[in-house]
Amino acid sequence: MGIFEIKMEEQKYKIGMELVEETVGKIILCRTPNNIITLNGKLVYDDMIKEQVEEDKDLFLRWLEGAGVELDSMVGYHKDIPHNGITLGGAYAAFINNKLYVTGRSSSFGNINKNELEKCLSDSNINNRLYNL
Repeated sequence: MGIFEIKMEEQKYKIGMELVEETVGKIILCRTPNNIITLNGKLVYDDMIKEQVEEDKDLFLRWLEGAGVELDSMVGYHKDIPHNGITLGGAYAAFINNKLYVTGRSSSFGNINKNELEKCLSDSNINNRLYNL
């Protein structure tokens, strides 16, 4: 038997979507064929969302988690989000005042992994992240 070496590539993470202020929608984490974990999503502008967050952040996270049907009509389903590779999980999200709010789970893909989401966001300039995962 010969000696062989197994070379493990370091996992890479990136954001595959644009985060625009005062938007709400859905996000997914995917593993691309070249082994990169990407954050993808579909967020749409909502002029009322900022007021909801400023009133009560905890109440907003609960609203966001329960807004699945409303978000379905606004942005479609998690499975409709353009991506390349295997979907690892999904959640609801909002981006307001340079803060990313993430809660809930995709009925198609299950929970999003908070640690992998953090790694995707590590090079971003997002000031704060609030999770209810």
